[in-house]
Amino acid sequence: MTEWIDLSTPVIQPPDPEMMLNSMRSIGYTFDTAVADVIDNSIAAEATEIKLCSSVTFVGQKPFLVIIDNGTGMTHDELLQAMRHACKSPNGVREKSDLGRFGLGLKTASLSQCRQLTVISKKNGQMSGACWDLNVVRESGQWLLLDIQPEGFKDVPYIHLLDEYESGTLVCWRDFDSLSDDPRQQQDLLVGERLPHLIQHLSLVFHRFISGTHGAPLISFNVGPSKLIAKDPFLMHPPAKAPASNPGEEKLFTIGENQVRVCPYTLPVQDRIRDLDVLGIGGTLYDTQGFYIYRNHRLISWGSWLGLWKRENSTRLSRVMVEIDNDADFEWGLDVKKSKATPPPELRQKLRQLRWTIVNRSHERETGKPVRDVDDQSKHEALYERLWLEDSSGEGRTTQFALRINPESQILQDLKSRLDEQSLKIVETYLGLLELGIPYEWMRQRFNAEATVQIEDSPKKQSTKAFLKAWIESKAETKEDQLQAYLDLKAQNVDFANDISLTRKVIDELIGELQ
Repeated sequence: MTEWIDLSTPVIQPPDPEMMLNSMRSIGYTFDTAVADVIDNSIAAEATEIKLCSSVTFVGQKPFLVIIDNGTGMTHDELLQAMRHACKSPNGVREKSDLGRFGLGLKTASLSQCRQLTVISKKNGQMSGACWDLNVVRESGQWLLLDIQPEGFKDVPYIHLLDEYESGTLVCWRDFDSLSDDPRQQQDLLVGERLPHLIQHLSLVFHRFISGTHGAPLISFNVGPSKLIAKDPFLMHPPAKAPASNPGEEKLFTIGENQVRVCPYTLPVQDRIRDLDVLGIGGTLYDTQGFYIYRNHRLISWGSWLGLWKRENSTRLSRVMVEIDNDADFEWGLDVKKSKATPPPELRQKLRQLRWTIVNRSHERETGKPVRDVDDQSKHEALYERLWLEDSSGEGRTTQFALRINPESQILQDLKSRLDEQSLKIVETYLGLLELGIPYEWMRQRFNAEATVQIEDSPKKQSTKAFLKAWIESKAETKEDQLQAYLDLKAQNVDFANDISLTRKVIDELIGELQ
């Protein structure tokens, strides 16, 4: 023991209850992630039914949200322990099906959204209840948990639903100060905004449990009278007549003592997906491409390439399923909200190596065929050649390339051999203009073609000007005739560059040079 410790006197310094709880309320939960965190407890309790009920049908009551399940429930002592903050060690050994980690989720998630958390649980035919009320904590200045007596159960909304189960737990949120200080506005925001968005979120995050796929237990989810429908981000089981996604080769990586399963998927092209909502992704294909990380069948992170590479149009149909278990929480930097995970360095390198496979599969699905590079055997047949651009970071070629008309094309060589010098100049400048004027954006929108192309040759304006000048000079010998030809083109509003404003500027410059 060091000298300064030998000379010290221990002083107990408990945190101020109100300040501590207010700090924990600001941990970063959203309404959706907070509800999902509470539902994790229901799944860990082996529930087969989970119901969410709100105050929408209770006119005159203060807004509330009830989450009720038919899980194993808790005894009185177990409930009081569960209501303690940090009631479990994050280093403890957990069941494979346990979706928790820090022993904070129920309390921290709930109190991030409301000021009063009530939990009623039923086990062995007995009900127990407890309540955290932040107003009581503030007034008392102490960590006062309210132990609810049986006669107080009747004041808890939907308490009668517990009578239908042999065991289960009811969680009730009230006093939604995170929404508004006005109870009427709380009700409008809860019912009009939060619940509709929550339905989409839960349908995605727990889609494996809702559908009972991938080895996840089948669980019935209801929000009010509506039964949730799984939103599968991989479109593995599409609705009738809808195309399915294309799975790739599954890979199994061993990282330390844990295994990680990785499987890439390629979605159908966008014009074949009639309703993007069927994917449950809540955004465009471009915005939601990336890794989808599952922990014990629960989706915890999605729509990101985890900093390994940037989003690109060529990969927008790509989804990569990554499955981890709860033994790998620390290696993945899992936070309390279970909404963010970072792969360990060893796995990051392995995932990076999958990039090229992912890009090729997505591009091939979008366009119907891979873009063929010009090789020695086909260089006289191909009309275009693709020049891959190197990554400035030194990691090899990127998914971006330059398209240009193949100068080795036999057809083009035959055409050039038949032209005089003036005609050859016109053709060459026009071919350069074609390379610059291809309407990539229009093609992408119409045919879902890849849009990550780069223009290789000289600026579009100079190419357009060179073509127009050579063309007009081949038709008109005198400056007067050339000037009149340019004026006619301007009057006709002709577009030579797939950009009418650019064409007008070029014509005006050529007119100015002749005047």
